[in-house]
Amino acid sequence: MNLLAQNKTGRITEARVRQKLESFGLKIRKPVPDTGVDFEVYNPLTPGKITKIQVKGRNPKKIRSYRWFQLRVTKNQLETAREKGIMAEETWKEKVRKADFFILDAVAPDEMWVLTQEQTLELIVLEEYQYGKMSKE
Repeated sequence: MNLLAQNKTGRITEARVRQKLESFGLKIRKPVPDTGVDFEVYNPLTPGKITKIQVKGRNPKKIRSYRWFQLRVTKNQLETAREKGIMAEETWKEKVRKADFFILDAVAPDEMWVLTQEQTLELIVLEEYQYGKMSKE
């Protein structure tokens, strides 16, 4: 199967982040069924305390845009929100609220950033006028 560049990047960045977290002695599991986060991470000394991690990556060798990561909301998710009387903007916010931390991995310069859920929400709001389709009006 020939993967799209973004799928390849996703697999690469998840593997890189997994390796980094395991190097700190943390245990990682992939939630099954999918819960909207990439990893559930815990310290073996405190297995009851689980941290939810969402990995977003960028590989400039494959994707040359300046966007670091994207939160995709499907047409179906938007329609469901509309039917429930939920504002469309809440759909992406709900995706952010599922993770305790976002790890942004830039493959080519070999850099990773860790953002809390709050920092991620703040960053998206700050950048929405630059990269989003909304106007300031």
